[in-house]
Amino acid sequence: DPAGGSTITVPTSGTFTLGGGWRLLTTTTISSVSSVAFTGMTTSYDTYAFVFSGVLPTTDSKELQAVLQTNGGSYRTGSSDYFHGTTSNAFMALQAGNGTGSLGTSNAAGDGGMNGVMFLSNAMNASKQSILEGKIAWWRVNDAGTVNTDIAHQLRQTEANDAIKFDFTGSDTMVSGTISQYGISK
Repeated sequence: DPAGGSTITVPTSGTFTLGGGWRLLTTTTISSVSSVAFTGMTTSYDTYAFVFSGVLPTTDSKELQAVLQTNGGSYRTGSSDYFHGTTSNAFMALQAGNGTGSLGTSNAAGDGGMNGVMFLSNAMNASKQSILEGKIAWWRVNDAGTVNTDIAHQLRQTEANDAIKFDFTGSDTMVSGTISQYGISK
């Protein structure tokens, strides 16, 4: 501190976390996979953040979708498992099979893919419903402009969810990009 206050010494190697901050847990580099799953979520974090950078589908007009896994069980994929909401005409399904196809992302690498951040709250709290919310942006197919949408989805059940899986509608392959998972401290 230039004013003569306290000094913080930062280690030159290793990992350290400041209280209430984001901690990078893992980054997945996508290379022609059907989905990306983040497993092993614990009660160590109240909220998890997922940062998307340049995520591209193989085929134009596909939407990103996500499903939650019950604690150690199966993924919730039923049509009535989730509440949905967006602040634009765009749609990101929080369950399998809900993509519309009309506002899907371009699959051209030069268009940048899907970018943004999603927050998963209450994942391991068995007495609260898990909530996935955030902002995702992408370039629409046929040079139709960008889509920038606020998304909020909520699991209808109160249960612990220890994993989340992202993929594209229509069983499309994820070609490239990265998704990073952060734990946000209590």
